[in-house]
Amino acid sequence: MYKLKCKIGALAAEARFTRKQERREMKNARRVDAKFPDTAPNNPGRRIRALDMRLHRVGTIRITARTALLAYAFLRGKPYLLVERKCYRKPRWAEVEKEILRQDIETFPRRNRGSLMTNVEDVEWVKDVFREWKDAKATKAMKAKWRKQDAANARTQERQREMRKKRGWAARQSALADREAVEGR
Repeated sequence: MYKLKCKIGALAAEARFTRKQERREMKNARRVDAKFPDTAPNNPGRRIRALDMRLHRVGTIRITARTALLAYAFLRGKPYLLVERKCYRKPRWAEVEKEILRQDIETFPRRNRGSLMTNVEDVEWVKDVFREWKDAKATKAMKAKWRKQDAANARTQERQREMRKKRGWAARQSALADREAVEGR
């Protein structure tokens, strides 16, 4: 399982690095466009590079990271519905299953015959457990708990919005008072 943890960390680092390079390319493109406005429409190279980096980050890296994180959650015994409560696209289950089967058997509590999962019976058992894991349905208790969490999150967000408004109002009032004090002198 440590290999999977390392892979997740490496993918996160790659995403951060790619985002940083993407921003740098866009910043340079804007700078060049401002400096040479006549050539900007004819030379979209820097923007294309930045968009290519974004597609790599959002497409390849993000999907691979999601696959690895789902495999890691399965191996740690976390319920799928707890890991991904709300998602808009189905995960690539075949890739998640391959990632799980790449891991050592010692992570599974049922059998510990060898260091690698070579026994066909073990592989079939893991596939069965994985199918049950991904097809699990949410119980009424889980849904009730999620509703409570959502309501608490909504209340917290509303309080934060109100505090921001108050701070903004107080800042505007003090700025007006300062301006009036300067003009009054």
